Amino acid sequence: MDWARLEASAAHAHQVAARTEPVWWQCPDADVVVLAASLVDEWSASVGLWLEVSPGRPAQLCARDVATLSHIVNVASVVVSNSEDASAYARVVAALLTNDEVTLSSPVAELRGAYNRPAPPRAIDVWSFDGKVLRRGDEVRHAAGRRKVPEGVLTTFA
Repeated sequence: MDWARLEASAAHAHQVAARTEPVWWQCPDADVVVLAASLVDEWSASVGLWLEVSPGRPAQLCARDVATLSHIVNVASVVVSNSEDASAYARVVAALLTNDEVTLSSPVAELRGAYNRPAPPRAIDVWSFDGKVLRRGDEVRHAAGRRKVPEGVLTTFA
């Protein structure tokens, strides 16, 4: 299944939820997790989220929000975006989306005996994006196209 990033404002939230093809929703003017939750009965396809991590929104909080959201909508995939060390942030999120106790030492987080329970009811694919490359494990994708759509801007990756 090919996913694309959809940059769409909160004003287009209902249109995003009505889309039938999978997209990672990036919302520049609101918390995308809160918006996705508010549309619980409207999603036509699996939910994908594009999350920006930062000192004010660390990977641990992103993981908590995604895990919580996954119990009310079908979150299938998440992109963790940060130009500094996106892969390290994505590893933190992925580790905290399990039911396991997490001990992890990385440049972006130090976790000892941490957990984020209950784990999502289904496995969630976690990708990273460093501003240039979209990555999940050994799979690497680059932006292949960008176009305007009624909801905002759609970026495809290949």
